[in-house]
Amino acid sequence: MREVLHTISLEDGDFLKKDHTLEGRSVLPDNANWSVTKRTLCGGRQEGVICFDLINGPLRITVSPTRGFGIISASYNGVELAWKSPIKEVVNPAYINLESRGGLGWLEGFSEWMCRCGLEWSGHPGMDEYIDNTGKKEQMQLTLHGKVANIPGKNTMLRIERDTRGQIFLVIAGLVEERVFHGPKLDLQAEIHTELGTHTFTIQDTVTNKSSQPQEMQMLYHCNFGDPLLSENTKFIAAIKKADPFNSRAAEGMHTMTGFEPPTPGFIEQVYNIHLHADANGKTAVMLANEHAKQAVSMDFSINELPCFTLWKNTDAPEDGYVTGLEPGTSFASNRSKQRKEGLVPVLAAGESRTMNVSITPMDTVEQIEATKERIHALVPVDKPASQAL
Repeated sequence: MREVLHTISLEDGDFLKKDHTLEGRSVLPDNANWSVTKRTLCGGRQEGVICFDLINGPLRITVSPTRGFGIISASYNGVELAWKSPIKEVVNPAYINLESRGGLGWLEGFSEWMCRCGLEWSGHPGMDEYIDNTGKKEQMQLTLHGKVANIPGKNTMLRIERDTRGQIFLVIAGLVEERVFHGPKLDLQAEIHTELGTHTFTIQDTVTNKSSQPQEMQMLYHCNFGDPLLSENTKFIAAIKKADPFNSRAAEGMHTMTGFEPPTPGFIEQVYNIHLHADANGKTAVMLANEHAKQAVSMDFSINELPCFTLWKNTDAPEDGYVTGLEPGTSFASNRSKQRKEGLVPVLAAGESRTMNVSITPMDTVEQIEATKERIHALVPVDKPASQAL
């Protein structure tokens, strides 16, 4: 538990101005090496998008409540973690039609470092059943990766908290409501927090069913990495229990699944469904490491909260999107109708909540990379062959 020292609304007062910076020393004189800046973007399809830049020493995170509290970018010591999307704007959801291109309209605004997929559904577009307002089973078109990334959030606030060790945390939090009359009523309480003086940040989300009836939900964290972290020298490191190719195209690359190609024009994406080993408490970790450049990033989460992991490889030409996705989730990226049959669509009872955490740590020293690699390898049970720690 952490004690709340300050709560500052980021939707009123000085933050109503187009540009405003809250300097850390104005709130915590003894902890001055941080700030929060509000920016309202102008021009093109990003008109009216609000972004908050959170700076914690060498760590910089940009969060957009307009895009469902997605993380637009993240950098450490000036090195960007995120990919360079061919979409150069932070697109306002008002300009997105999720049903365009056969349910692929989500791609028209896809440029974030971390994009949530959910809440009612995530995964590939296609038909699925639902219960209409007369109680009958009907068919509906599910669009790619759900709605939450294109629902503007509200109640944006900055909380400054202190834990029992006396350490200070910065928290950007807010609410996204995905509600339908005669349909789901799911609320996402989104938080991104970081401890002052560290280079780790954590996504902590709670999804609550506000209906009087049970409701399915899904969540997938689409975290997207590009150059310079991603190159032909990069390796995906994880304690893999089982890995399955998503389709025949992915099967072609199973023998090189943990490696990456240089930018390859016309590359057709490869996707892998992965189950991971974890410790006795369900904690696991994965790492993307470019040891040639001494750059890496780890992701820590619980398989009790997020039992599925998707590795997405799209090493196309830079102009078309050179990127890989590390994606912990409640399910994989198939259509919800397939995931349901596999028991991978959670159901929340009336009033029930589900909390999910993902911690991200960028690294830029050999010592940090080696220590994390050893920690991941240690997750493989001793009776399993070492080759499963890839």
